[in-house]
Amino acid sequence: MTLSVIEAADEARAHLCAGARHIALSPAQQAALVRFPRRRRKAVRQLALAHPYLADLMVSFPAAIFAIAHGRRRRTVDARCLAIAGASLRDIALALEIPFWLRRMPPEACGPALLLPLPDSADFSARVANLMPRSAVDWGGWLEAVSLGSRIMDEAFALWLARECNRHIVPGGAQGLAAIALWAWYGTAERNAASSMIVRGWEPRMSLTQAARDTLTWLHALDYLLFEAPEADGIAPPGDNHVGDFTFVELEWGLPLVAEGMRMRNCLGTYAAYCSRGSRIWSIRRDGVPVADMEISLSRTRRGVPRLEQLHAVGNSDASDAVWAAAYQWLSRWRLLAEERPVAGGEPRLRRGAWLELWLPFWRAKGSGPGLPMPVTSDYEQSVEHMIDAVRPLGWATRRRSG
Repeated sequence: MTLSVIEAADEARAHLCAGARHIALSPAQQAALVRFPRRRRKAVRQLALAHPYLADLMVSFPAAIFAIAHGRRRRTVDARCLAIAGASLRDIALALEIPFWLRRMPPEACGPALLLPLPDSADFSARVANLMPRSAVDWGGWLEAVSLGSRIMDEAFALWLARECNRHIVPGGAQGLAAIALWAWYGTAERNAASSMIVRGWEPRMSLTQAARDTLTWLHALDYLLFEAPEADGIAPPGDNHVGDFTFVELEWGLPLVAEGMRMRNCLGTYAAYCSRGSRIWSIRRDGVPVADMEISLSRTRRGVPRLEQLHAVGNSDASDAVWAAAYQWLSRWRLLAEERPVAGGEPRLRRGAWLELWLPFWRAKGSGPGLPMPVTSDYEQSVEHMIDAVRPLGWATRRRSG
């Protein structure tokens, strides 16, 4: 039978008014009490000695008695009344606004993280049971990740984080995971231009390290939206872009450079500043498939002849002799201008208001409620560097040993 809070309060008063008596903890309850973190144990003990039903919670639902001891007063008073009145554990969890699946949380793992907003749907509760941490020391960070995932993205993403945080030793705090959740949220739909910079979106089968690396690619790619595109220098490339089996394709500002960087496993996604300073990037392809990328620069030329800065194959490996020969032959086709026309490479210029425009869809959909780590601030340079620094270690997270 489900008790209302008013009925529970009446029954609780009847229990307490029946006469105070000394509560003797059973051996099982004593053993559970000493498993709670030392600094939290006193408040739990005081509650346990107030009524036998509260003492039972130390064994049957440790997270619930911890939440009664340390949660918000309105919730804890209601839950305490329900417990003393003999209400079900589910009703107590509902009053505390904690998920019932926390019943499996051991006493030594109890901490403030269990008071965070956590998903509690029937599907999530059934699936999360096999994804809980094995070690008590991992519960705090794991719960924070699950809470972040559900609030920034959704329950499916929260389950993915629950799995990956069990598989990997996650370095750093929650900010890196928050940035990955932002990347996932923008990749699930066309939110705005920020979504267009995501070449490969989040999938449940991804590993944490792969998601972190794709998030880094995205964060760097945002520069193509935030900076002004470089002005045309007025120097035309050769009319014939074919040399033997190879075709030379100039990569335009933005997504083409980001996509090429992912295909070729190089850093073209970070090249917005270089392009602003006068670099041009060309993809060298055979039968439509990229085999190398070439950077040329016009910022140091006076008569239209580019300088070859670098030429690399996949993963920045050495290009073949055939590719080098084709590149030199193609470069020889650039015409020497009749008169000097120096190209001045400039510094990247931020587009006014562009940084805040990127995040408006997220703020409108999710808000910036209390407790939601917001890696995005109004300061572009501080925010992007902070996010990149937070995500980078996750790209090399160590996998836990099984067993």
